[in-house]
Amino acid sequence: MANKKFDAKSFNPEAFRYMVGRVPNLKMNEIVKSKALVRNPDVQATFSSENGTGYARIAMRGLLDGEAVNYDGATDIEATSTKTFEQGMVTVGRAKAWVEKDFSYDITGGVDFMQNVADQVAEYFDTLDQQTILAILSGVFAMTGAKNQEFVEKHTYDVSAQGDGKITATTLNSAANQACGANKKKFSLVFMHSDVTTNLENLNLVTHLKYTDAEGVQRDLELYTWNGMMEFWLENDRLTGRLRLLEPAGGSPAEAKRPANGRPDKLQNAFSGLKIEN
Repeated sequence: MANKKFDAKSFNPEAFRYMVGRVPNLKMNEIVKSKALVRNPDVQATFSSENGTGYARIAMRGLLDGEAVNYDGATDIEATSTKTFEQGMVTVGRAKAWVEKDFSYDITGGVDFMQNVADQVAEYFDTLDQQTILAILSGVFAMTGAKNQEFVEKHTYDVSAQGDGKITATTLNSAANQACGANKKKFSLVFMHSDVTTNLENLNLVTHLKYTDAEGVQRDLELYTWNGMMEFWLENDRLTGRLRLLEPAGGSPAEAKRPANGRPDKLQNAFSGLKIEN
């Protein structure tokens, strides 16, 4: 651009420079960052012991079953054997490459665009991993077929059918019980849409965890408890209005779908068995 002049004085009509930072990333990837899903040593060992494979079967020993008989010296004692069960595991691989030209570095006076790439690779793959997790969970929650549908209905808690259809102080406890019964205490984390979080805050149903520093000053943390038993993290709105309960070492995630009126109306549970590889 040719120099501009004002009153015969040259000046630059358009200032330009590269910022130190970059465009803000609004993806929070809280499910990945929370470490709620951890490596399963059995799965890892199975894949590591092979010379390359994409699918593995993990066998599980069954529980003792059968009816006991009276021990009276006359009744035959029938011996039975245990069963085994299998769970299939699949690896998920994602790939991406980036390139920048050397001349871009030179023409911009030393702006290192490849360093900009390197600084974001880990976060980029965190986003891919979270998308993969959500896609798998969405598939599980969309199960069809006679037995699958029976399972979904049995483990679904319909908030809209309870009272006025809104979340109350007892909703989480009732939903966890519907999902896992006596094993409801296995739930310890919940991820939710910001609208759900806001509604809970407005109802005063959540409590900030506290931090006390060395000088005795207490501060609120951005971590909450709901019903005194669940810690939940605010996830970005890419969760499309779903509330998810996750048990850290695997087990049974659950979700509540939020309809257009902004209220969750259903809770479902599912089984985890994920192996995510970049």
